[in-house]
Amino acid sequence: MQYANGVKVYFTPKAVNNRITMDKYMEYWMSKVNDKNPKLFISDSSNTHLDHQSIRLLRKKQIVVAVIPKGCTMYIQALDVYVFSIFKKHYYDCSEEYIEKVDGRLKVKLAASESRVLCTRLTLIAWKITLSSIDFSKSFREIGYT
Repeated sequence: MQYANGVKVYFTPKAVNNRITMDKYMEYWMSKVNDKNPKLFISDSSNTHLDHQSIRLLRKKQIVVAVIPKGCTMYIQALDVYVFSIFKKHYYDCSEEYIEKVDGRLKVKLAASESRVLCTRLTLIAWKITLSSIDFSKSFREIGYT
């Protein structure tokens, strides 16, 4: 089994994001969006996500960096409300559909590596469904951003 094409997987020793992983992700992301159009990179203020060196690198590549200050997440819930919650529902639905196809939970016995591969495949399917089901402009207007 192979990871789903289009899903990038990063492993970390403690299964949480860290500076090294974030730097790898930013390099990967920049290689994917290098089309000479303006870019915006949004991150929270955790030092495991961005540091001064990372911000300088992004700006050097003409990428606008927006850092969400601590304590402000309640004011910028659009991603949580209109994207991640919808994605989670689609992921759950895809998981349930997979379980039904293999005749129930008791028959799903996967090794850890097989489970990771399956997760990437379900993620890709759920993300494609999510992208086709969200009107981002409308979502931001509904939450009060214009």
